Amino acid sequence: MKHSIQIDFDGFIAVTHLWPSLVDKLGLDRARKALRQGLDLRLMEAGIGLLPVLFSDTCGLALFSVDSFHKQTGILCDVEGTLLIVSLREHTYQLLDEVHLY
Repeated sequence: MKHSIQIDFDGFIAVTHLWPSLVDKLGLDRARKALRQGLDLRLMEAGIGLLPVLFSDTCGLALFSVDSFHKQTGILCDVEGTLLIVSLREHTYQLLDEVHLY
């Protein structure tokens, strides 16, 4: 898991504005491409138990443990096709599923 990261979600807030903000910033096609790349990263790393993370501030990608996310937030998100958008600057996150790709 060379792309796996650690984030402390203490103090982070679940929001619904990160995806629309990303679309405004990048345009719909580029935002969808970023989501696809996150999902592809999970597949390339045989990422069972890993959650793709897209950093809204930089459009960087990483993988985060589903178990760690569940322990820290109480949210179980082990459904294939789920992606987490995180803003480290705002201390916010938003969960998306691949439905947003279509």
